[in-house]
Order: sequence, then C-alpha cells, then structure tokens
Amino acid sequence: MFRVRDKYSMGIIAGLIANTVGTVLNYISYYFGLTKYLPSHIASATFLPKSKVNCFLGLTIGLFADYGVAIFFGITITYLLYYTGTDYMWLKGISVSLLYWLLLFGMGLQFGLSKINPSQLNTNLIFLIHHILLGIIVVWVISKYDLSILDEY
Repeated sequence: MFRVRDKYSMGIIAGLIANTVGTVLNYISYYFGLTKYLPSHIASATFLPKSKVNCFLGLTIGLFADYGVAIFFGITITYLLYYTGTDYMWLKGISVSLLYWLLLFGMGLQFGLSKINPSQLNTNLIFLIHHILLGIIVVWVISKYDLSILDEY
C-alpha cells in the first residue's frame, strides 16, 4: 500500500479529495439552479473577464485556481492538527474552513479579488456549506488515512 510520509503531502492529498467531493456537490447545486455560480467561476474571474469564465479554458483555469486554494486549505489544517494536536479535530477543521470562507468570500470578494461577487442568498449559503464540508472532509481524510503522520519523526 502506498503511504504518505510527510505532512505537507498529506495536506495536499486531503485538500484534493475534499475539494473533489465539494466540486461534485457544487456542480449538482448549479445544475439544479440552487446556485448562480460555481467556485470555479469566481476563481476564474480572478484572472479573466467575467464573460470568459464559462468557456472551457475559463473553467479549466478556475478549477486549477479552486484546487490550488483547496490544497493550501488542506495543508493549513494538517499543520494546525500537527501543532495543536488532534483533540477536537472536527472543530479545528470547521474553524479553519469558516476562516477561509470569511477571508475569501467575505473580505476578498468585497475588496475586488474576483470580478464576480455573488449576492444571491442561495449561492452564498451553498458556498458556506461547501467550506464547512471541506474542513470536515479534510479532517476525515487525515483521520482515516493515518493520524501517525502528525507525529514527529
């Protein structure tokens, strides 16, 4: 069996897995009209004009940017658990996810980080739920995979 031996890589893997689940749920919400935008739309609009976010290349850029943030998210939670321990790890994962949501979707979009700033209640609520799920899934992946990764060598 393949074994990850360092915390940084574990954070990357946990962030990728968590964001894959979140992306699927966001696409389902988008398909059923529960949200007006996808996180990849907002991420893409950071680099491209709003009119280009729905094209293939725009969505590709948005997905890479979104997954890049999720990787950093996973690394942050991994090191938080390493430095503070695994007691109340679910609470720690959710708290980091809420901080990211506040910084990126609260402050970042208000300061013009992206050319898309969703004002619809449903869209913002789904993004909030998405971030909470990211925190929970990252912690779950780390706990299911191997908590010994958080021990010192």
